[in-house]
Amino acid sequence: MPESIDDIGARISRTDTSVGEGLCGVFKELAEEHGELTLMMRNTAESSNKGRRRNLYPEIRRRLLAHEYGELKELYPALSIYDGMREMAATHSEDTFELAAMIKELDSLPLDGERWTEQFQMLIELVIQHVFQEETEFFPKALDRIGKDEAERLRGFYESAKLDALNQLG
Repeated sequence: MPESIDDIGARISRTDTSVGEGLCGVFKELAEEHGELTLMMRNTAESSNKGRRRNLYPEIRRRLLAHEYGELKELYPALSIYDGMREMAATHSEDTFELAAMIKELDSLPLDGERWTEQFQMLIELVIQHVFQEETEFFPKALDRIGKDEAERLRGFYESAKLDALNQLG
């Protein structure tokens, strides 16, 4: 029986040392960020405290968008030059546009409304599916293809792009 979204989400939002197991460089960093973001999102969704939502959502939004920007600007273009990686990069790009559209929709809704809660839950599910695909398919395949040295080199480029995005997002 396939894992449910909740099972996958619980595994992704782990706080133990299994984060990024078998990964290195940019892939390990991204896996660690996935765990942090998923945990923040789940904590926000589970909170009935509207003030907590108002405090956490802007940071989740900022970090999620910066994370995706760094991947789109540095990681996936670098991977797309390798045979067999172009489709993976295209899939990621499509997922990112869907994620950005969901965030835009959330931004237009009142944080204390029922619709916001439903839309945020949909965002969590999208992020969990995206993370699962990256960590179980994309990252291992990409690491095998590019090697540890290139994964380490890409980490610096990713971090720089993410920092630029964080600064732009405020």
